[in-house]
Amino acid sequence: MSVAPKLHVLEDHFYSQLSLFKGLGDYSEDFVEQAHQIGMREEARTFTMKDQHRIAQIHCWNKHKRSLPTVKQIQAAVAEKASQNRKQPQVITAKERQKVERSNKCIPTLNKIENENEIYKSGRRLNKDKARANHDEANSSN
Repeated sequence: MSVAPKLHVLEDHFYSQLSLFKGLGDYSEDFVEQAHQIGMREEARTFTMKDQHRIAQIHCWNKHKRSLPTVKQIQAAVAEKASQNRKQPQVITAKERQKVERSNKCIPTLNKIENENEIYKSGRRLNKDKARANHDEANSSN
């Protein structure tokens, strides 16, 4: 019978984790989720294999490789680099800054043109309305 990962952790690892870390208050379920993801990745790698003994050997070998100090150092370096990339402020080049300044200078001009167009359109509409009213007056008197 298959056991849910959380249940497995509680049954087989809870006491050792509790005594090792002197409590679990500081730890979330992240380690369970990570173990689940690693297990799913391992299952995907050996999905088509039939020999259960060979599958177990491959899983053990991969677990051993993940626990090697050099691999852990590389993983830590990659994680550090990834966190540095996220934390760095966005650097704007001089060319990008000039582009922003030009667009900021253009905004008042564009607003002025839009306002003039609105005035032109409203004046044109007013003229059309007057012409239509004059036309209607002329037709109604006939």
